[in-house]
Amino acid sequence: MASELAAYLRTRIATPRIGLLWLVVIAACLASGTSIDGPRSGFTVALLALLIAQFRLWDDLQDLAHDRAHHPERVLVRTARLAPFRFLLALSFAAGLGALTMGEGATRGVVYLLLVAAFVALYLFIRSRKVSRLLRNQLVLIKYPAFVSMFAPDPLHPRALAAAILLYLLLSAYDARDGNSR
Repeated sequence: MASELAAYLRTRIATPRIGLLWLVVIAACLASGTSIDGPRSGFTVALLALLIAQFRLWDDLQDLAHDRAHHPERVLVRTARLAPFRFLLALSFAAGLGALTMGEGATRGVVYLLLVAAFVALYLFIRSRKVSRLLRNQLVLIKYPAFVSMFAPDPLHPRALAAAILLYLLLSAYDARDGNSR
């Protein structure tokens, strides 16, 4: 199992594409007014990395049927036991909630729980209907501007809204150009 987890991390998380995504999300957070300097800088960038990895794993677990047909080489498709990956996902939710609540306050923890609940509903919606691949991908990209809003000092400030919207448009255009190959 450890080798499968290492292979998953190497092929789906620790990649240049995810590294670039992380940097782009950090840039959007900075543009929103989030302060990523001083003693909290490491906390903020590490928490963003956790959220990106966490939602990537969740998305991959939810997308197994598609990946079995189109990406049979992926680790989650080939693994005999998904339970350890699901346990890791649950553990990451607890870690994310704890870190956000302790580091950012109870309000941010509640916002995080609302985001998780929204994605539970979104994945149920996607699974229960024939949603096109393009629409599915566009819907799950919403998590990234949500991360920006979660860290912004004032999520409704025009600067924060513009940063979140611009991030969504950039990722949406990239995903559409990339041929929805995730």
